[in-house]
Amino acid sequence: MARLTSKPLSEEHKKKISEANKIAMKGRRVSIKSEFKKGNPPPKHKFNCSCFRCSGKAWNKGIAWMKGHKFKRHEVAGKRNVNWKGGVSSEKEKARKTMELVHWKRAVLNRDNFSCVVCSSVGGELHIHHIKSFAQYPLLRADINNGITLCVTCHKEIHRNKSDDN
Repeated sequence: MARLTSKPLSEEHKKKISEANKIAMKGRRVSIKSEFKKGNPPPKHKFNCSCFRCSGKAWNKGIAWMKGHKFKRHEVAGKRNVNWKGGVSSEKEKARKTMELVHWKRAVLNRDNFSCVVCSSVGGELHIHHIKSFAQYPLLRADINNGITLCVTCHKEIHRNKSDDN
């Protein structure tokens, strides 16, 4: 329970609180970590159990990450994986994830002071919109003058108006 005042507590009052907490927490564990920190051994099970509490070892200590396999994860990534489908990422996806476009987005955001150009809202979820279409004008994709910063609402409105025009 949080204290409502910043008045310092007397030693007598601190003792009363401590005693009340001891009574309230009797028989309860605060956490496993605090049990071990205090030097209390973990509870033993009957018949010399080999669980992690009794043995002190983690259940997965020394076990390979995948039973029966002697290779590492990076050795079965990408084309070497049995589930590889031949690189299904589209050219559009690859183009949007280039570092050139990441820098372009950052430059447009900085130029527009991280605010929507239409409604002037600052921060929140902002989208960077290509003025000339990303697909139709590949040479203008990373041109700073071909981008504007928009909030989600204004971005939806711009695309809604474009679909009405067609």
